[in-house]
Amino acid sequence: MNWSRAGTAISLAVLALVLFMAVSPVIGFRFDPVRSGSMSPDIDSGDLVISNAVDDEDIRVGDVIIYRHAGVLICHRVIALDAESNWIQTQGDANEDPDPYTVSYDDVVSEIGLVVPYLGHAVLFLKSVYGWILIITIVAVMLLLGWYDDKHKNDARSGGEQ
Repeated sequence: MNWSRAGTAISLAVLALVLFMAVSPVIGFRFDPVRSGSMSPDIDSGDLVISNAVDDEDIRVGDVIIYRHAGVLICHRVIALDAESNWIQTQGDANEDPDPYTVSYDDVVSEIGLVVPYLGHAVLFLKSVYGWILIITIVAVMLLLGWYDDKHKNDARSGGEQ
C-alpha cells in the first residue's frame, strides 16, 4: 500500500470535513448531535440533525425547530404559535405535555432538514478530547507510514548506499 498517498488523502479528507463543518454555519447549515430522547421515535438520542436557518414567517405548526433556551440548544416540534405576540409553543414528541415555557422568535436557531441516525454519537466523540487525540494520532501515523514508505523506496532505488 502506498502509505504516502493514503496519508495525504486521509489528511485532506479530515481537513475538508473540518473546514466544511466550520463554514457551514456561515452559509446557514448546522450539524447538531441530539442528546436526549424527547423527540423519539422520529429523532433519537445519538442522531445527527442537519438544519438550516429559517425565516420567522416560514415557521409553521408541525415544524421541528432548534431553539436556544437557558443557554442550551433544544430540538422540539412547534405545536402553536402567535407571530404578532412573538411566541412559539413547543413540545417534544415523546413528552406528554408541552414545554412549560414559550419560545421567542428571536431564540429560533434553525429548522430541521435531515436526520442521520446514530451519527451524532460519532460527532460527540470526535468533538471530545479523546476524539481529537484519535484524529491527530491517525493523521500522524499515516504521515509517518508515508515517510517510512518513501524512505524505504529511496533506499531500494539507491541499492542501500548512503
